[in-house]
Amino acid sequence: MREQHGSPARTLLRLAKYFIAIALITFTMLGGQLFAQAASFSGSVLTDPGEKPLANAEILLKDLKRSVRSDSAGNFLFTGLPAGRMNVTVRLVGYEPFSAIITLSPTQRVEADILLKEASTKLDSVKVTATAKGPYAARLAEFEERRALSAGRFMTADEFEAENGRPMSAFLTQKIPGLRVVQSGGRHWLSTSSRGINARSGSPSSIDKIPLGCYVQVIVNGIVRYDGSQPMFDIDDEINSANVIGFEFYTTANTPIQYNKTRGTSGCGTVIIWTK
Repeated sequence: MREQHGSPARTLLRLAKYFIAIALITFTMLGGQLFAQAASFSGSVLTDPGEKPLANAEILLKDLKRSVRSDSAGNFLFTGLPAGRMNVTVRLVGYEPFSAIITLSPTQRVEADILLKEASTKLDSVKVTATAKGPYAARLAEFEERRALSAGRFMTADEFEAENGRPMSAFLTQKIPGLRVVQSGGRHWLSTSSRGINARSGSPSSIDKIPLGCYVQVIVNGIVRYDGSQPMFDIDDEINSANVIGFEFYTTANTPIQYNKTRGTSGCGTVIIWTK
């Protein structure tokens, strides 16, 4: 006589197949949700009128603190973006800045042509006014332009004056998140991590005395003072805080393109210092 519901072994086999099917369906649904989180934004930066490609324009997503530069064909691309509204700013020397708000849905691919108009002659009067503000205004023009974009972390002359000449290493890490000071033998070097490779200190015999660290690139008044190929830059010995009128710190992703090298320490971030 046959059993109505089959043997216990067959029943267990059917149940196993059922639960495997349910697990596959659940994994597929969850996987679809995970991969649906990223959107992209791409396009071209062009002249208005004429629609000729503009290279080296900076496209900045202020809310995400992410920026890219247009290539020789004017093209740019952001990937891995979250859904939602975000501010877009496009800047290029000699052209009027462009600003807009875009809204992204999950997995959405937004493409746009951004047209920049040439700046009017009023820019000349702006430059004259800036120079009249003080003897260091011309030197700080580059500093102020980047500060307006808020792509890095900045300290102004007023903040350094408030420190009353304290050593740079005594307060920088408190003011600039992500920056750290490595101390050894009375010297102070700027780093972003305790991990890295041995750096140069000036002579091969003293290399081992420098702790491991991801030491930042240091630019002073537009001149590269340390990029991994020069002797280490002692922030307290080289810089008097009372003379600093501007300080910039950038992570690897936000380092200005003119200082972003394919080799060297820009991979650990960049510090730019402006002095009197």
